Amino acid sequence: MRRVGGLFESVCSFPALHAAARLAARGKKRSLSVARFLWNLEEELFTLESELRAGAWKPGQPHRFLIRDPKERVITAAPFRDRVVHHALCAAIGPVLERGAIDHSYACRVGKGTHAAVEQCRRLAGRWSFFLKSDIHRFFATVDHGVLKTRLRRVLKDRHVLGLCDTIVDAGAGSDQISHGGCLFVEPAALGPPTSRQRACGLPIGNLTSQHFANFYLCGFDHFVLEQLRPGGYLRYMDDFILFDDDRGRLKGMLGDVRRHLAGELSLDLNQAATLLTRTVVGIPFLGLRTFPRLVRVRRRKAQRFSRMLRRRLKESHDGQVEELRLQSSLGALVAHVEAWSPPGFRRRVLASFRAGTKEDRG
Repeated sequence: MRRVGGLFESVCSFPALHAAARLAARGKKRSLSVARFLWNLEEELFTLESELRAGAWKPGQPHRFLIRDPKERVITAAPFRDRVVHHALCAAIGPVLERGAIDHSYACRVGKGTHAAVEQCRRLAGRWSFFLKSDIHRFFATVDHGVLKTRLRRVLKDRHVLGLCDTIVDAGAGSDQISHGGCLFVEPAALGPPTSRQRACGLPIGNLTSQHFANFYLCGFDHFVLEQLRPGGYLRYMDDFILFDDDRGRLKGMLGDVRRHLAGELSLDLNQAATLLTRTVVGIPFLGLRTFPRLVRVRRRKAQRFSRMLRRRLKESHDGQVEELRLQSSLGALVAHVEAWSPPGFRRRVLASFRAGTKEDRG
């Protein structure tokens, strides 16, 4: 693949940064930091442009917080001015990184997404008898910076853009640490900033750049599966991937090849607890759903989490903590998800409570 250069101007120019700021602010204009930035928009963008052109831009201090939905993870919220840079960079390099992507990859891509991934999973389940599903153990926390930078240099040759990518990637080291309740919370096996004998690893969950870099990091793995292992069917959503075939023994043999490739080429490990090899008719646990050859259903655990979240949001709205418009915005996608995949009985109960709650708030 020919390397692409001449991208830096499309990252650091005032028009590019202005468009990036508008994208980054979408749905967040009520935030105080966003409002302050937009109030002095031209001055802020000229400052950013000067810093980028001089190579003086450095990421700010992010806000990290812990979520437990469903598992414990550290989310990193970059300062708004950093998010503007992230959007500008991704707008420029995104099409280049996409050139090596396959149609079977569905996460964080235009025209793809969870619904398309689930529908493709259902079609493949109806065609093949067996599936092998797995994901990568602590994927974002274990992305190797050295491997990622090397792969970026295979497709990009603009040294200024590569330098900006390096700066953002380097800032992700130790991103799975958080000060929580007066103590330092560290995810299992997280060792903090690397020493000279440790590899620099980790992409912060929550950054737009992390999504693009993570998808790009696994592009080579996609080609390995399709071109060398050649299963009957294949799809991936970020680090969740499924191989399909009519030969169970063949899929079992592919599992060892997958494990060796991930460890040798990408310094990644499979999540043994999430690895499953069985018949498609029993249903495929994928993206919080269970997908069968002829239908898709919301998994019980996801339905319970959704119901708890809905009740909590309705209570916050009733108590005046959340405005109705923000309530509808935050839950609209989840309600659509339930409408698409849940059984009729659960759908009626959930949607009835949602509509009743919003009517009560208006009253």
